[in-house]
Amino acid sequence: MESAERKLAAILAMDVVDYSAKMSEEEQVTRRNFKECTKIIEDVVSSQKGRT
Repeated sequence: MESAERKLAAILAMDVVDYSAKMSEEEQVTRRNFKECTKIIEDVVSSQKGRT
């Protein structure tokens, strides 16, 4: 009997605390911070041979 190829999978879900309040206070800063955090996460995922 042949063994099946197995792949490990993980799903990442994120939430930004008080996102609406932050956007209403300082939209540009919030967008910049969100983009920076997203870039960090994408870099880590990519370094582990993952995909986004």
